[in-house]
Amino acid sequence: MVAPLKDMTTNNSLDSELLQKKIDALLDLEEDLILILDEGGLIKNVNLNGALTLDYRKEDLINRHILDIVTSKCNVEIANAFKGLIDGVPETAFDASFISNYGKEILFGINAKSIYSNSRISEIVMTGKNITHLREITEEIERLGIKLVEANRLISIERQRANQRRSILEELNRLKNEF
Repeated sequence: MVAPLKDMTTNNSLDSELLQKKIDALLDLEEDLILILDEGGLIKNVNLNGALTLDYRKEDLINRHILDIVTSKCNVEIANAFKGLIDGVPETAFDASFISNYGKEILFGINAKSIYSNSRISEIVMTGKNITHLREITEEIERLGIKLVEANRLISIERQRANQRRSILEELNRLKNEF
């Protein structure tokens, strides 16, 4: 009876290893950032592309706290998101600026979801889409919109001046024709 129990234990650990390898393969296929955090906010797993986007190796991010790799201005927003997850909100979305290994700010649109085990949060899964370029484009559009309003104002002034000149020229031509 001991031998079959040992075989079952060995099979369970092999199944667990295989499952972990499958999860790691899925994570590494994703182009966006994926973080798996424990209930205290420590990074337990990260996908390869996400780590590379932040200029880190996967190993460098494992067991670091999430607040260590975000800008200080995002700490409150992340704390509020985590509080919501702890209070029972099933998932949340927010923007957060992460700091790369070389100090560059990278803006991500984050979706976070808590995973429960025995009625307690065991992990928080976060996915993040790099929206830095999108934010830069949006800001450029806003700047160009302001310039467009100013250009339209100047065009309107020039049209009014052209209309005044035309009316003056027409009046001069009329007076010239009368003499």
